Amino acid sequence: MIRAVSTAMTMTFFASVSTAFAQTAVTPIDALQIYQETLIHGTIEARLDDDEFRIRDASGTIRVYTQRDWGDYSVGDEVTVLGRLDDDPDPREFYVRRITLADGTVVRLSAGYD
Repeated sequence: MIRAVSTAMTMTFFASVSTAFAQTAVTPIDALQIYQETLIHGTIEARLDDDEFRIRDASGTIRVYTQRDWGDYSVGDEVTVLGRLDDDPDPREFYVRRITLADGTVVRLSAGYD
């Protein structure tokens, strides 16, 4: 009985954790809303600085701000980025919490909006 309750509680916990962190819907860059945490997916178009790059999807481009150099990446790399659109329109910037590379590698970053 105790084992069954423990197993059920563990399964419920993991189900709720995975649901809470599930981010599956990718938002087109031209549809981003200010302060709404979302995923964008595209190709790195340019490296702007150690902590900034430009990403392109079918709808447009946006400057992505990482707050620090996050590793080796190249123009042409495909990435999925979790973050938020900043409210400053010039330049239009997406603040990053997490970057997932095409090979599945996940890079977690301080989002700058916590």
